[in-house]
Amino acid sequence: MQLVKIIDGQPIPYTYERFRKDNPFTSYGIHPSSSQLKEQDVYKVMVEVEPAEITGFKIVLASLPTFKDGAWVLCYSHVALNEDEVREFRNQELSKTDWMAVSDRTLTNSELAYRQALRDIPQQESFPDNITWPTKPE
Repeated sequence: MQLVKIIDGQPIPYTYERFRKDNPFTSYGIHPSSSQLKEQDVYKVMVEVEPAEITGFKIVLASLPTFKDGAWVLCYSHVALNEDEVREFRNQELSKTDWMAVSDRTLTNSELAYRQALRDIPQQESFPDNITWPTKPE
């Protein structure tokens, strides 16, 4: 989405192509200016900076922009993983530690505890809604 058109106070996804089709008898040049867009209740949409990841959450970009600090912005949010996603993430984290458990190496107590804590995640009382993720060993 490059633009948003405000109809009855609600933001509607909009494009430059649609803007030109809706205004076939007006020449705007290659890119209409912000003031030309504003005359038709059309505004450019900015995308905010993607936030840092948080373990156990996925980052989701909103489908519609919000009016924030004088501009229309598509915002990101952190959304908790569902049960299948938690299991998949846990399995990925476990696979990253498989090298620790090769036959010619002895795992440290912290490595053993970490791997076991990952395996025990589905047994946590608040699974999958509120996971206590173990800390990776140094």
